[in-house]
Amino acid sequence: MKNVQYVIWNDSYSVGVAAIDSQHQQVLKILNTLHSSSIGDGCAKDLENCMLKLWIFTVTHFQYEETLLRLLHYEKIGEHVKLHEWMKRETRRHLDDVKSGKGDFLETLHFVKEWWIKHINEEDRQYAALAASLEL
Repeated sequence: MKNVQYVIWNDSYSVGVAAIDSQHQQVLKILNTLHSSSIGDGCAKDLENCMLKLWIFTVTHFQYEETLLRLLHYEKIGEHVKLHEWMKRETRRHLDDVKSGKGDFLETLHFVKEWWIKHINEEDRQYAALAASLEL
């Protein structure tokens, strides 16, 4: 199965922290794999495994990012964590839908992609200057 690029990283998504940028790039790679599985010859189990990988990576990334935000004494950490908690619940709900065969997977994929891009560009960008000032 050919890996179709559903979403492509570009430098405008960078928050200026190499580890965070690398993790964000990994999220986009997972989304591309999900997309390829959904349009190719992948089976439902492939989609389930990809969604599980996305959920696990989401939880792990958010833990890492929240630790960084605490170290930076980021003023809006409470709001940021609430957004993370909501997205973890939504990602888990979509994973459960894939497992049970419910829902529209392409709609789920679109939602997840749009959420991540918006979150990176609007929310994560807010701590980028603070992180850059500390030369992380």
